[in-house]
Amino acid sequence: YKRQAQVKADLLSMLRADIPFRGSDTRVLLAGQDLFVLVATADALRREWLGSVLTHTPADTALPASDIAVGIEAAAADDPRWTSSILRAALPEEFHNALDPVNDSLQRLVTAGVLTSSAGGDDATVVYSPTEDAAPLVSGLAGASATVAITVYGMTPDGPGYETTLLARAPDTVFTIMISPIESFVATASPSAVTSLVGAALGFLPD
Repeated sequence: YKRQAQVKADLLSMLRADIPFRGSDTRVLLAGQDLFVLVATADALRREWLGSVLTHTPADTALPASDIAVGIEAAAADDPRWTSSILRAALPEEFHNALDPVNDSLQRLVTAGVLTSSAGGDDATVVYSPTEDAAPLVSGLAGASATVAITVYGMTPDGPGYETTLLARAPDTVFTIMISPIESFVATASPSAVTSLVGAALGFLPD
């Protein structure tokens, strides 16, 4: 087995942590299941874009809930090409068993100012797209060059608990998504925070 220092170095290398990037460590608190749906939304938009490249047609930048729900189902395939699949594999089964309907999470993301909704098409289907402020986050998650997800289990005052950390390397920053029963958030991580997060998540390994 690799020791903690070796694994930490490997993960930081994957995230290109040695290349300067921006990060403020400012957190946006959201429910864990809403963060998961947000990641699935980013992947759904990426699928739409890839399809448009193949067909030489414009890509939709707003998608109905049904397309996002299909992406959530596809995440169960453990396909590392998709950020939502990587995150799903790291999260405990109890998390997935307690998920609200996709529409509920999408509405909360609209209320939080992360997504915007509008009626589109001839049948006035409600479609969702990132707000201007959230567009860099969504595009960064969709186009991440490297993604790492780690879950640490431990005891809390209320019993067994977990903390899942997703780190996604975008061109000019590293996005952090933290999901736990106590607190969940998304942030742009500073270089020092990325190093600390990886080190803390690997604390169970021998030095």
